[in-house]
Amino acid sequence: MEEIKHLEGLQIAQSLDTSEANPVYLVGGRNQVQMRLSPVAHRILQGRQGGESFEELAHTISAQLGKVYTSADIEAVYQRLVEKIDQIERHPQGRRSGFWFRLPLLPQKVVHPLAHLLSIAYGRPLAYSLLLGMGIALAMAIDQNVLVIHQPMPGQVGWAILFFMISLLMHELGHASACVRYGGRPSEIGFTVYLLWPAFYSDVSDAWRLKRWQRVVVDLGGVFFQLAVAAVYVFLYQQTGWQAYQIALALIIGSCLMTLNPVFKFDGYWVFADAFGITNLSQQPSRIIAYYLQRWRGRPVQPLPWPTSIVVVLIGYVFLSMVIWGSFLWQIGPILVQQVLGYPGLISSLFQQLFWTSQGLPLPQLGTLITSTFLVMVAIMLSWWPLTRVILLLWRGLIWLPKE
Repeated sequence: MEEIKHLEGLQIAQSLDTSEANPVYLVGGRNQVQMRLSPVAHRILQGRQGGESFEELAHTISAQLGKVYTSADIEAVYQRLVEKIDQIERHPQGRRSGFWFRLPLLPQKVVHPLAHLLSIAYGRPLAYSLLLGMGIALAMAIDQNVLVIHQPMPGQVGWAILFFMISLLMHELGHASACVRYGGRPSEIGFTVYLLWPAFYSDVSDAWRLKRWQRVVVDLGGVFFQLAVAAVYVFLYQQTGWQAYQIALALIIGSCLMTLNPVFKFDGYWVFADAFGITNLSQQPSRIIAYYLQRWRGRPVQPLPWPTSIVVVLIGYVFLSMVIWGSFLWQIGPILVQQVLGYPGLISSLFQQLFWTSQGLPLPQLGTLITSTFLVMVAIMLSWWPLTRVILLLWRGLIWLPKE
């Protein structure tokens, strides 16, 4: 049957380890896409993949849910599922909030053997040895003020950046190798820009199939590998006194602290989400606020899917998100407003020099235009950011009084 062809290559029978009360399932697409399914959707797709008819599925699901469903009902749900899967697979990256683009650098055929080789670092003997080495290196760095850089010497910064970039590559291989260690299959490693920060990424979407604690190891694998490289730099600096290692070490420490932030979509975000078993973490602050606003207004609302302890954690995360996002926008906001207001004048000045003067192509002004364009695009993107949704939800709660 033609509709069964839509299911060829899909991996449907995967249960997702979360803290939600009801089961959550994943369907693995033909292009590394992972899609969340409800238990009913999972049963329908699994049944169709196994050759069950809509009538058989209607009978089974009706018996399970205690409500009568016809074969036409099940077929309609199935068609919507197939359309959604096809749509996601046609646009596999989707619109990732905050990410400007994804530029693959190392393909899967290169990443997988490298990750397989490096996955030995997660065996207990070697992992404990690496952690011990990191602890010794940290103690040496603190004792001898290695992280205090008074004045960078000429020619050292370029080498330091190169050493730092090496650590970033090892960071991504850390994620990939942890994924391989627990039976996952990583995809490519590439380059992206998240908000204002250039960054590398490692596609370890297959880690969703792992247990929660295994996903946490995958999330922390990048910092684990990067700090191992930092420890090597500490020892090399002690032996050579070469300041490039010292500067690279400072860059690594700053990078690790930044990436462990639980609000921006760096490693800390995924550590938090996986540790507490919360999917789509970035969407939950607005969901929590909407839930309690609806209750405050006396309206019926679907119960939250998590136990009380997780809800309490999410409420704390709501306030943390608002504080961090508010602080970020408070610092970057005036700069972005200045760029937006000055953008028309910058364009006008550039065109005047291009077409009404004989100066030729004004390279400094062109560089300024590129930078300003990037910042203006950031400002536009942030205007649709989750903090905006949170503010709107709060505003709605303030102006709409609860029902008596």
